[in-house]
Amino acid sequence: MKSIIISPSGNLYGSEQVLIDYLQSGNSKHKVYVPVKSLLSNFLSKININYSNYSNLWLLYLFVFIDLLFRSYSTVYLNEAGHSKYISYLAGIFKNKKFVIHIRLLEDCNSNRYPLGHLSNITFVTVSEFIANNFSYSSKVIHDGYNFIKKKNWVSEIETTIKIGVIGRITKSKGFDEFISLFNHISHLDVEFHFYGDVSSDVELISSMNDLLNAHKILLHGFVESKDLIYSNINLVLHLNKQEPLGRIFFEALDYGIPLIGYHKGGIGEIVDTINYPHFVKNGVTNFNQQVLGDLINYNKLLLHYRAPLETAREKAKEYFSVLNYAQELNSLL
Repeated sequence: MKSIIISPSGNLYGSEQVLIDYLQSGNSKHKVYVPVKSLLSNFLSKININYSNYSNLWLLYLFVFIDLLFRSYSTVYLNEAGHSKYISYLAGIFKNKKFVIHIRLLEDCNSNRYPLGHLSNITFVTVSEFIANNFSYSSKVIHDGYNFIKKKNWVSEIETTIKIGVIGRITKSKGFDEFISLFNHISHLDVEFHFYGDVSSDVELISSMNDLLNAHKILLHGFVESKDLIYSNINLVLHLNKQEPLGRIFFEALDYGIPLIGYHKGGIGEIVDTINYPHFVKNGVTNFNQQVLGDLINYNKLLLHYRAPLETAREKAKEYFSVLNYAQELNSLL
């Protein structure tokens, strides 16, 4: 029996990229609904994945209602929990159908988003043990898959400026305040910070960002779809979200052979423990800035010393976090 798959946001962030990988791995026979004129819609049209557009939520769920009532769909899968209340109401009506909701964000762990609670025909999937431990209901943990295909060697020694990439939306929840603290601690070094992501509408954050831009060591690139463009321009990834649900950026950095510096927290800490990622992700928080300063000063020596362990960690990640493993586990639910 085929399933209905719904992508609520239609962006090309981590959750949508995981869905793309899943569909391209031989699982494209489902009925897929994506927002009209979205980045995801445009991308799917280029790779010949069949999908249906929606521009109105009420019409979308009317169509899903009709699909469940008159067609041979037995399961509805929500790729991220943005539409969870609609799925909850459908599950209350179609008690003989199966509904799967993927919890990918910490804010989606709030039980208020599930007005009917944990119905018997709803399965919750969480992307990490970190998210599962913060979620009110029982769930099945399925770590996201990633196609490790670049086979890049680790970056070479750096003779001049260290180019540090900060990838993802620029928000306080993703560690912007921590970045300001770190920047003030290491800005005397020969470093550049390259931001790849949209800036939050937070007025205080925008004001702080404008102040930082005067330092001439920060470059804002906005959202950049091409990963090749991003990772070919940086020597190091900085990821300061202490509550990262899992961390696709970590996978990308591994794939492109770029070391990642961050906190041993949330999903990032989970990946680190799983693949024995060496040194660069810090257990300490209170002396984090001083540790990063030392790493940057000794960057070439560190890279030479840890190149082999980094390669071993990447091979472990390729095996454990494969798209095939992810697809098999998800298919067992759908």
